[in-house]
Formats: sequence, C-alpha cells, structure tokens
Amino acid sequence: MGKITIIANNFFENASGSIRDDGAQISNQSTKKVVQNSKKEISYDKNKDRKPPTDIRITKVEGPFDGNGKLVDKIVLGASYIFKATTTRKPTVPELKLLKWAVKLDDTEKQIILGAANYNKLEGDKIILPLKLNHTFENAKVYAFYQKADDAVCLDIKNKDVFHPYIIAQSRHRKGMNEEGTATHHDMMSKDMTDAEIITLNPDTKKWIDIVNKEGFQGIKKLADEMEDLLTDFSQGELEDINLKMYKKFVGNKEGDFSDEILTKAAKEHDSTKLFLKRLKENMKLQLQQNPNFVFEKQLLVNNDKNLYIPGTKIQRKDIPSPTYSDKYGGLGIAINDTWGYNVIITNFVKDEKKRTFAATFDIDFFDHYGLNSEDIDPKIKGGFFEPASFEGFLCWFILQHKCGYKPFCTVIKIKNKTVNETY
Repeated sequence: MGKITIIANNFFENASGSIRDDGAQISNQSTKKVVQNSKKEISYDKNKDRKPPTDIRITKVEGPFDGNGKLVDKIVLGASYIFKATTTRKPTVPELKLLKWAVKLDDTEKQIILGAANYNKLEGDKIILPLKLNHTFENAKVYAFYQKADDAVCLDIKNKDVFHPYIIAQSRHRKGMNEEGTATHHDMMSKDMTDAEIITLNPDTKKWIDIVNKEGFQGIKKLADEMEDLLTDFSQGELEDINLKMYKKFVGNKEGDFSDEILTKAAKEHDSTKLFLKRLKENMKLQLQQNPNFVFEKQLLVNNDKNLYIPGTKIQRKDIPSPTYSDKYGGLGIAINDTWGYNVIITNFVKDEKKRTFAATFDIDFFDHYGLNSEDIDPKIKGGFFEPASFEGFLCWFILQHKCGYKPFCTVIKIKNKTVNETY
C-alpha cells in the first residue's frame, strides 16, 4: 500500500454514503481549515490488516525442468529452467499475475525475483515460470507465494558440482602456540626471563648481559650487530637480503607476519617442500579410494603413512610433517629451518568417477616462528642443526628477545594455486 497526500487551501469531504481512504500513510495538509461533515458520525478506525487480495495458496513447488519437461539433476549456471507451482485452486488471470517468486542461495537472505509475475503462465492446474540461476551455490531454495515465502512449501535444490573452498589439511602445531597447543610458544615470547634465569640456562650469556646492563642502548646495539653478523654468515645472494629484512623487522620491533616472494620461491624449490606436496597428493589418492566423496563432505585429509610418528613417541601422526629446510649456508635454514606448521585450503576440486581421475587446486601457508626458545641456547642439548649455543650471535639474539623485549614474529610461506591432476 502506498501513501496518500492531499495539500489544499481548503479541504472538504462530503458524502451521503461513505468515504474510505486507505494508505500506508495518509497526510492531509491545509493552510486554512479541514472540514469533515457527516449526518451520523465520523469514525477513525484503528489500523486493521489489509484483506488479502486472494485466498489462493501454494501447496507445492517443483523443478527444475528442462525444455522437454524432464527433471534436471545438474544445474548449469545461466541456463533457463522451468519451475512449477501447484495452487489450491485454479487461479484467475489477475491472480496469475499476483504470484511472486523468490530464491535463497546457501546462507544468504531470500531474494524476491523482480518482474517474475509478467512471466507466470498457467499450464493445466499449475503456474510455471522460466528461471535462471546465475550464481554458484551448494544449496538453494525456490519459493512461490502470494502472501509470504514459506520454508514449509518450497523447493530444495542441492548442487553437488559446485565447490566451496575449505581447510582440508592442517598441522597439529598451531601458529604461535606450544607443542601441546595450550599456551604461547616460548620462542614467541619476549622480555619474559630475568638475567639470572638466562645465565643459569647458559653461563656464556653473562658477558653480553653485563654489556647491556653497563652500556644501555649502546650495549644493545653491540648485541644487534652480533646477530646481524650471524645472519649474513649463514646466508648469501638474494636470501642474504631477505635475512637482513627479517633482522630489521625484529630490531625495529615491528609486529605482524613476514612474507616475501623470494623466500617463498626458495622454499617452493626445496626438496622438503616437494616431499610435502608429494605426500599431500598421495594421501588425497588414498582417501579418495576409501571415500570418493570425502572432499564434498568437507572432511579433513589425514596422514596414511604408518611409518610417520609424532616425534619422541611411537604414535602414528595424523598430520603430514611440515617441511624442514636443512640449508645451512644458503640462507633458507637460518631464516626458517623447521617450519612449525601449515594450513592447506582446497580451492577447487573436480573428479571423474568413471575415469577415476581428479583435479584439485590448493593454497598452502607454511608458518614458522622467528624467535628463539630455551632449547636453542641450552649447551646441554647437542646434535641440532646449528647447535646455536656455540654461536655468540644466537646468544645475543636470545638476550635481545627474552631480556630486552624485542618481539618475535611469524614467517609465512604462501604457495598459491598449486594444482594436482591424478588418478585414484
């Protein structure tokens, strides 16, 4: 219902019978007077619900049908399909034009299809409408209604061929968290230890702590120089430049993740990353053999290699191991060394059940903590990749972080649009 507005110098309403004005909003404006006369009475009724324009209702919605009247089980976006609505009685011509249609795609709001009434046609005892679905969806509802779209009387459509990205694999280690996932990892903490605690951990740190305590900022600068020398000693070429960028971010106390295309390129070309991608592909094949629909069911990909254990245990690990970059002098090892974890998002997936083939596209994020923990400078721990406790640069790095308050950050390697085409 619309709005009635009357503007006049003088406004009169006279009737021997009745005058009725209906509107969502009625506005009478006069510069002089408004006169209403009645032989009996003038009644201003309270708001009343409008009488429905028709008593006809929809009992069933069917479709989609192709041009030959055959039900379609696979929706092609942009193609036109026929939908049918069954009514409680045969509609008149005006009632035919009153029928409205709406569509709800996945978790979006219902959208009324504007102008659909002009295309309603009567076919036997049903009203039909040609309709195009132009947007991707997994689940859709189609409504035909006179008063209000009703979930109890609508058509549910499931489009299995439309894929929605989700996290298909992830490491048991979570970003920034400790081994158990219960607290912040020590290598992501800063200014959390006393001088005594650090010296007890490694007595060789005492001379550097004394320098900081005596010389203040100038002493801190000496420790930072030692750390910088360490990074340049263990890197070269473009990766030396990247390590210096990471160093400047650390001593500049700039929080937030660090990513770089050159670092990503080096990681992608490393054998450990290639091994991870191989394991990802092999586990996809195995899991599709066990359950061809596991991707459409949005299940997680798990490690099926019984020879891979959680470190320090005989428990088979469920996640694929993260890459380890044992490149001691090139620069990748000092920048990242062991990646702490990863997230794998599958962004597209298509399979051919007859040929038993699949094509999948992944976005992969490997993450690592650019910081040191107590084990990194504990002289009692031997056999590590660098054995950091024996390098002055690592001792200075540790003191800068855990005494002086320089903040660690996460390094993220982003591999986009990795495509796998395989049989299963």
